Amino acid sequence: MSEAEVIEMINLHAGNSMSAYSIFVTLTFAYLTASYFAGEKLSLLQVFIISVLYVTSSAAFTAITVLHVQSFEALVAQYPNFIYARLWRFPWALVGSLLAIGGVIASLYFMWNVRHPHTK
Repeated sequence: MSEAEVIEMINLHAGNSMSAYSIFVTLTFAYLTASYFAGEKLSLLQVFIISVLYVTSSAAFTAITVLHVQSFEALVAQYPNFIYARLWRFPWALVGSLLAIGGVIASLYFMWNVRHPHTK
């Protein structure tokens, strides 16, 4: 591939991964908003359903993010002469995965905390 083609492929993978991660952040915000405003009023079945939908959707968009970032990282590794910025060699797939997993765990804890308030 030429340098221009490599740069274009890298930008396409980066854009796709950012779009998928943006959808994950939107899902997380929606789940947290629903948890805050309606969490204690929901039945156990309703909480289970929306939590399963949230976790599976988050897993799907996180997987898409990681796959595109891994493709991005493979291109950077295959064509090191075309890539000059050191930050592009950072392990972004690992960082994205850890952020997504942490966000899902924190969101599920938030829902649990709303449904089981600590009263003194």
